[in-house]
Amino acid sequence: MVDWYGQNMSSQVSIQDLKPFTAFTQNFCSNSFAILVTYREALLLSLQEAALRCKKDFSECVGDRDELLKQMLDWAFGGFQPTGPDKLKPTAATNDVTKTNRPKVKLKSFLKPSSYHPPLSSSSPTSRNCNTIDPEPEEQSTAISKLSRNSTEKLSHWGGDGKNALEDGFDSAKKSTEGVMKEKQSRGEMGKQAKRGWEGERENWGTQWEKAKGKVKGGKALKKKISPFDGSDNDTSPNFLPNKKRTIAKTYNKVNEATSNYTQPDQKLREVTVRRIVDMKLDIDGFCLCCGTKDVEIFHPLFKGSLCTECKDNLTETLYRYDDDGYQSYCTICCYGLEVIMCGNDSCCRSYCTDCLRILVGPTTFESLTLLDPWICYLCQPHRPHRALIPREDWSIRVQEFFANNSAMAFEPHRVYPSIPANLRRPVRVLSLFDGIATGYLVLKDLGFKVEKYVASEVCEDSLAVSAVNHDGKVIDIGDARFITQEHIDQWGPFDLLIGGSPCNDLSIVNPLRKGIYEGTGRLFFDYYRILQLLKPKEEDPRPFFWLFENVVCMNAHDKVNICRFLECNPVLVNAVKVSPAHRARCFWGNIPGMSRPITASQNDKLNLQDCLEIGREARVSKVRTITTNPNSLRQGKGDSSLLPVLHNGKEDILWITELEKIFGFPKHYTDVRNMNRQQRQKVLGKAWSVPVIRHLFAPLKDYFACEELLPLTTSNPAPSPPSPASSEMQQLR
Repeated sequence: MVDWYGQNMSSQVSIQDLKPFTAFTQNFCSNSFAILVTYREALLLSLQEAALRCKKDFSECVGDRDELLKQMLDWAFGGFQPTGPDKLKPTAATNDVTKTNRPKVKLKSFLKPSSYHPPLSSSSPTSRNCNTIDPEPEEQSTAISKLSRNSTEKLSHWGGDGKNALEDGFDSAKKSTEGVMKEKQSRGEMGKQAKRGWEGERENWGTQWEKAKGKVKGGKALKKKISPFDGSDNDTSPNFLPNKKRTIAKTYNKVNEATSNYTQPDQKLREVTVRRIVDMKLDIDGFCLCCGTKDVEIFHPLFKGSLCTECKDNLTETLYRYDDDGYQSYCTICCYGLEVIMCGNDSCCRSYCTDCLRILVGPTTFESLTLLDPWICYLCQPHRPHRALIPREDWSIRVQEFFANNSAMAFEPHRVYPSIPANLRRPVRVLSLFDGIATGYLVLKDLGFKVEKYVASEVCEDSLAVSAVNHDGKVIDIGDARFITQEHIDQWGPFDLLIGGSPCNDLSIVNPLRKGIYEGTGRLFFDYYRILQLLKPKEEDPRPFFWLFENVVCMNAHDKVNICRFLECNPVLVNAVKVSPAHRARCFWGNIPGMSRPITASQNDKLNLQDCLEIGREARVSKVRTITTNPNSLRQGKGDSSLLPVLHNGKEDILWITELEKIFGFPKHYTDVRNMNRQQRQKVLGKAWSVPVIRHLFAPLKDYFACEELLPLTTSNPAPSPPSPASSEMQQLR
């Protein structure tokens, strides 16, 4: 018989159906927390039991039942530290009956809080003797229930336009009739993170991060050149398997790159700390893997060890940043690194720096790995310890939890797709609705993805002409999205990625005659939703499927809430002003991993207007306002105080179309087709996505889909090895 917390009733259940405390994170339901008082009462009573077993003291909160529950939830999502889940077993058992001492202090009734401010950080991981570095790899479950510390981040991750699940529940208990979420400060805006807003942005762009970083793949170091890749494989058939990647050695120096003000930690201190951990067999999860400090906040998602606040922020910003060669800009382990070696596995884009390899693996590791051809990285090869560098068995799930977006209203989490092994990745198949000028295709090719098919729905003749001319007819036009049926999906599909942003004319509050989401062009959102339901794979289908929907930030609150309810997730707000010279804030809904991570500029992004102007022209402002289809949007300011953004020969001038193309991130003359005039070209650009923003959102897909081979840096072209037969796993993924 089981007595149910919060319900004052008993029932008989099988013991196999009972879940342990270690599965608390997996089974926590934010919707029930927001609605059911009995559920919150049950949580409080059960966590009191857990606190007794772990001897965790919450006496400072005894007088406030409300605050007590908050503190206990933070403790549970943080992994029941400092004792951990191992101490959650019953304290005593007699004749199969568990006995525990109940608290003697009587708590006052459940109060409805007026406000709630979460803790500044997750519960810090602490050292435990039970998890020491051992030559044999530990077996770890890939279940999300094991991700207690990452789930703390998940529930504590805030957005500037919404709330996290925990606060949402308390506020719903306070006033369940509220239909619109009030704005809250982001978690990153508190304490040391006061400069981070909805996007997790940083404002210190004046600081330049100067790094001279060499990239080495395999043995020798050669200067990077651009030359035709005669041996590339252009096969994108369903039976395609990538050939074995040739090892290409190169050096690449990167200087004056604008990024955050993170500086490389003291490597000598880090080396001393790692040596002490190895010699004394300490728990490496109690230390920051990147700098060696014990003041840690969250587990490292890829390798055993943790991260302090600064290193976590740096990892969040840079883990999914890629250079033009398709490889990670920085080290996979520390997201810094002055010189890196790159994985030689097909479609793997990871790199590892000399400092991490020397300190964590061995003093001569980097030099010895450069002699291997190809070298397969630690996440691609079978997982085993490499001295202090121990890959996590469930890293592909942890890294998604690390970037989880759970702000605003509470929804069930999206299905989690583990990363695909590099040798099993296949070209991506895309369906783009309201495609515009094929920004999605341009970004996928820029990132190095192999695109098997790109099927696009678009009705604007000018936009179709731009897509056809710039991409040699590889964008397959299918016309109006309203007429797409299940039969069409069966004929064109299957698809791995659905993208689109329905017209905003009747959604944007800028339009005084807007009709809303249920009338006019606003209804086209429901065509996106309908097609999304047709494309979603069944639960038993292991094939990864991702989707992305975009629209304006400035829409009526009830329209935004309805979009969230239909798509069953909250939007991520991304403003192109951090990666371009123009303000362009947009909301993105989707299930692409890492969407909520901060957006940062890459080395090729043009951040100031002057960088986009033609020779002899002078910018009067560094950033321009949002560029729309209206020519007046090019004027800066309003009324009599407005000005044109450029001086040409001492006179005011508007932005030229070639300059607008650069601001959006498109190649020069991208819209110069079909004899279109200036107004037509600005119209198609004004409806387009910002290229660096979409690049930021698409970058995590490199863990799932095949990428093009690198351009060779030498004139020699050894014959590629024949493709291996398709495995059953590969066939299943198709």
